[in-house]
Amino acid sequence: MEDVVWDSSRLRVVKLMSEFECRAIVKSTARNLRNNSAAIQHAFSSFTEIREACARFDAAEVLETGIEAQDDAKPTDDYSLRRREVVQQSLVEIQDRIEQFRRDAGYRILCILAMSAEEGHTVETVQAASGIRLLGRAQSAHLETLMLIEKIKGMHKFKSTGNQESFGREQLIQTQLLDCHVATLVQVFKKIDAPLQVKPTGDQSLGDYYVFLVDSHGEWSDSKLPELRAAESAVRVFREANTQLTSQICGVIDDYTTTHFSEGCVFPKAA
Repeated sequence: MEDVVWDSSRLRVVKLMSEFECRAIVKSTARNLRNNSAAIQHAFSSFTEIREACARFDAAEVLETGIEAQDDAKPTDDYSLRRREVVQQSLVEIQDRIEQFRRDAGYRILCILAMSAEEGHTVETVQAASGIRLLGRAQSAHLETLMLIEKIKGMHKFKSTGNQESFGREQLIQTQLLDCHVATLVQVFKKIDAPLQVKPTGDQSLGDYYVFLVDSHGEWSDSKLPELRAAESAVRVFREANTQLTSQICGVIDDYTTTHFSEGCVFPKAA
């Protein structure tokens, strides 16, 4: 999933581990990931829909408007409240599942990289692993950015002549929050040395690519607010960087696990 970076917080621990300990961790985390594969894949497939639904409820609440019930259900305050509680609980469960995936997958990958250090590492591999580690620091800012983008868009949909005052107040608050998260993302982009392969311009630094997207928003983004354009640009850079950097180390990881571990793929059905 392009929005999820594996967790590298245990890097220092892994550096102190023996090969035997690394091998044990690889097997145990692979087993956890395999046993929970159905729940993990469900969390990934549902994440966007649940996030957008939760953002719509948040937008409706701050503007004190109601969301029409679907199908033939009668819209009532109790019904809307219950729907919101269900959506919020689903989002919490999905986020918890994703965090567990990040921890297990990150621990496993770090151990594999440590064991394979003498076999397949190149400058590009090390650079990509470092980039992933830095992206991981901005993981929460990225997810909060996604939520705020949807919430602000939802507020514009619920805007009316009766809530203009609350709309103006809430838009200022939410865009200020959005600016803070985007600033965190941009600072991380500037620290990552690994270039992005961007078509048709070729290799670019993440920071330069972000600036390019902001400047060329008319070609790819319909957002009118500058804060939304900047946020959408940061989201796009994060996703492309995560995808490209991960793919650069996948070869090393796949080759090593195929050769040294008989368990095979973590998600055999998906593979």
